[in-house]
Amino acid sequence: KQQLVAGYEAKQLQAKLNFERQQGLFEKGVQTEKEIEKLQKDLDVARAELESVKLEVTSAKEEWEAKKHERIQKLREAQTKVDYAATIQKEKREIEIKLAELDRLTVYAPRDGTLFRLNIFERGQMLKEGDELFTIVPDTSERAV
Repeated sequence: KQQLVAGYEAKQLQAKLNFERQQGLFEKGVQTEKEIEKLQKDLDVARAELESVKLEVTSAKEEWEAKKHERIQKLREAQTKVDYAATIQKEKREIEIKLAELDRLTVYAPRDGTLFRLNIFERGQMLKEGDELFTIVPDTSERAV
């Protein structure tokens, strides 16, 4: 569109020069008023076309800038999503490691049964190996006293 501006500027200049030349001839009585009016109309059309093309160029430039800003915004959004996904992956790995540690720390009872009594411990209390954590009533069909 920018190249069109130069063409329309040349067209407007030519129409202006034609009008001015014929206006001078009209003042000398050589040219008719009707021809001057036609040339004035041609000049007005050329000016309007030039302004229209200039507005189109300005509009295209503004649209281009808007698209550039939109592209930058989309890139930022995509980067944010990539960063978020990386953070989630890191958190997932950390949780998987903790789960693996917990699986390793699972303690199995020496026999099948039902929990009868669960000892109460204070938060942060340290336990030693062999401390009783709970009491199990064994699953058995034999009676015992």
